[in-house]
Amino acid sequence: MAVWNEADADKRCNGIEAFWAADGNHFTPTRVFSGHDELEERVEEAYNEFVRDKGFGFLHGSPAGHHGIVKYLWEMVDPGSGAIIALGSTVLCLDQIDRIVSEHQFVESLSSQA
Repeated sequence: MAVWNEADADKRCNGIEAFWAADGNHFTPTRVFSGHDELEERVEEAYNEFVRDKGFGFLHGSPAGHHGIVKYLWEMVDPGSGAIIALGSTVLCLDQIDRIVSEHQFVESLSSQA
């Protein structure tokens, strides 16, 4: 999750290379990103829109996993007010050396949380 909040582009790239397999995928409900170059573009796009430009931050809950699958809940938060702007969950599939092979992002409706 730290990669999504990282201001330094080189550190973001290094994090992607460290945590994702070279052919790793990131799936959102509407988009697919494959390989380090596309993952770097995805993370940079999200960072620029939500963290740099809007000042939000991403937080995650405690991960749980077994047999190469990990899941966790996440929130995008306005640090000034503490308001939750978006929330969801992520499911990771890991390779034999615990690098991300696929990341599936789910966004939940805030209205169902009221």
